[in-house]
Amino acid sequence: DASRDPASISNLEAQPDRSLVLAPRLQRDVPGFEGSLTVCRDWPQTKKGQPPGAQSGVFNPLVACVLGPIDGHATKEQLEFAAAWWAYAMPAWPRWVERLRAAGAMARRDQLIANAKGK
Repeated sequence: DASRDPASISNLEAQPDRSLVLAPRLQRDVPGFEGSLTVCRDWPQTKKGQPPGAQSGVFNPLVACVLGPIDGHATKEQLEFAAAWWAYAMPAWPRWVERLRAAGAMARRDQLIANAKGK
């Protein structure tokens, strides 16, 4: 199921779901960010035609990709797969990861993990 979030896998024995396709995807502009931010065309939409709110469905995988392996939640291999999947879905993904790292997210790694919900 392509809607499954590979970065949220909590079973460390599980390998990334290879049924998820890692391939370029047709893109469309994100409303309000025309010409500067795109998302894959097959991204889910709300009834109004907008992409769904990011919230934890995008934010949590982004933070995990920024922070790297998290004991009991995500391995290096799972995060590498997740980063590739998200980059195809949202081409800005690698740039966001790098900007968060450059902004000092790694220095707050322990605090971010300690404050995470759903641990």
